[in-house]
Amino acid sequence: LLLGKGIIGTAGECLFIAKTAIVIKWFYNKELAFALGTTLSISRIGTSLSAYSAPRIYESAGEITAPFWFGAKVCIFSLFCILLVSLVDWYADYRDHEVKAEVTDGPFKIEDLKNLSKLYYLILWSCILAYASILGFLMNGADMMVKRFGYSPTLAGSWLSVVYFMGALTSPILGGIVDRYGKRASLMIVSIVFMIGTHLTTLLLDDKESPDYNNGMWAPLLCMGICYSIYAAILWPSISLVVEKKVRGTAYGLITCLDNLGVAGL
Repeated sequence: LLLGKGIIGTAGECLFIAKTAIVIKWFYNKELAFALGTTLSISRIGTSLSAYSAPRIYESAGEITAPFWFGAKVCIFSLFCILLVSLVDWYADYRDHEVKAEVTDGPFKIEDLKNLSKLYYLILWSCILAYASILGFLMNGADMMVKRFGYSPTLAGSWLSVVYFMGALTSPILGGIVDRYGKRASLMIVSIVFMIGTHLTTLLLDDKESPDYNNGMWAPLLCMGICYSIYAAILWPSISLVVEKKVRGTAYGLITCLDNLGVAGL
């Protein structure tokens, strides 16, 4: 199980970095926040469906492996999508080279890390701390709802999916707003306020026993959905604005690496 989690963690983060780099290349200065918000929306839909359906697949099949087999089939479909995207991206590079004879800045060198600005490192630390708070809450949310508030595992998974579903609905909208009006710093402050509200509200809720579960859990879940949507929709496009083109992939890779180390420390 630990080996499998290590593999999926490595693969998932590499996929995220590559996907983000491709989207930035295709949509830079062309509604980038909306494009990244849309990809986040699709990811959240998948996570929401997973949180909702996995307990039900397990209950229906009576086998703990059933949700994993279903997930494996979804990953196979994802592989075909990635191969198609790779083909399209390769063709676009080939066409642009032939038509525009684009001159690049040369290959990446380790010395290029010196070009990462102080603003980038401020964003990096913000990402580490914020995602540790967000993902720490979500990773322990279902277990907490069962043990503290009296939910069944299936019901806890259904309620927790609300956070991801909200992100799926609002991320493209927020991305479009940022592209049109800006106000990135102000919106990030709003997301942090909602994050604080999430943790304080959860702390103050009374413990319950099944079947008299605590319906007040909707409030922190709602706050977390708003916080997660705003923060992610603003953070990831902002990175590409504060680093040079040739170190963009490295910048996203570094922030993802340290972000995961922060979450692992939980």
